[in-house]
Amino acid sequence: MNFLSVAVAVLAILMLLGVGSFALVQRATANPADSAMASLREREAELANEISRAQTAAELYEASREQAAASASAAADVLESLDGTIEPETLAAAQAARLSLERVASTPIDASVPKYTRATIGEKSFQQVARAINTAQGLQDSLPELMTEVRRARADVMAASAEFNASMRKVAASLERIATARLSDTAASAPFLDAVSAATARVRDAQGAGGDGLTQIRDLVSALEALTSESERVLTERRDATDRSAPAPNAPQFGTPPVVEPTEPSPVPSPQEASPPAEPPPAPNPSPSSSDPGEGETG
Repeated sequence: MNFLSVAVAVLAILMLLGVGSFALVQRATANPADSAMASLREREAELANEISRAQTAAELYEASREQAAASASAAADVLESLDGTIEPETLAAAQAARLSLERVASTPIDASVPKYTRATIGEKSFQQVARAINTAQGLQDSLPELMTEVRRARADVMAASAEFNASMRKVAASLERIATARLSDTAASAPFLDAVSAATARVRDAQGAGGDGLTQIRDLVSALEALTSESERVLTERRDATDRSAPAPNAPQFGTPPVVEPTEPSPVPSPQEASPPAEPPPAPNPSPSSSDPGEGETG
C-alpha cells in the first residue's frame, strides 16, 4: 500500500511538471503580435465609445446653435412690430439679448468628430499591429480637447438663449398688461375679445414650457391689432349714426313751433324829416247871379 501511494504521488508530480513545461514552451514560442492584436482590439473598443460621446456632444451643440439662430432671426420682425406698443426699456433689453444670441449662433466652432477605420495590417506582424495601436491611441487622445471645446461652445449658446428667453418673458408680460387694458375698454364684439384671451394664454403656456414664445407672441400682436381695428370701426359707425340722427341747425323739430328769425324795425323819421302838410285845394269861383236891386233905377 505504501509503495502504491508513493507511485501515485510521483506520477502526479511528473504530470504537473509536464504541464508546466508545456506552458513554458508554448509561451516561449507564441507570436507577440497576437498579444498586440488583443490590445489593439481593446483600444479600438474604447475609441469607438469616445467617438460616439463626442458625436453626441457635437450634434447637441449644432442643434442648439441652429435653434438659437432661428430664434434670433424670427425675433427681429416681432420686436420691430412692438415699437411704440410696449415700454421702450423692455423692448431695448429684448433687442440687445437678440443681438447677443445672433452673434453666438453665427460664429460656430469646428465640431467635426474624426472617424476611425483601421488600416489594412498583417495581424501576425508585430510592427504593423503596434503602429495601428499608436494610431488609435493618438486619435483617442485628441477627443478630450474636442469635447471640452464643444461643451464650452454649447454652454455659450445656452446662456445666450436663456438671457433671450428671459427678455421675451418680460415682453410677453408687457403685452399681457396691454391686452388686459384693451379688453376692459373696447367696443369690439366677443369673438375679438376671445381671440385676444386665447392668444395670451398660449403665450403663457409656451414660455412656461421653456420656449421663447415667439410664434405665440406674434399671434397675440395680430389679435390685439384686430381687436383695436374692430373697436375703432364700431365707434366710427356709432358716431356716424349719431350725426345722421341729429337735427339740422334751425330746422323745426316735431312738437315745437318753428323758429322765427327776428327782423329789423323800420326807422322812425325825425320831426325835421317829416313832410309838410298838404295845402287845401282852392275854393271854386262863384257862379254869376241876377243884377243888384239898386241898379237900373232912374232918377
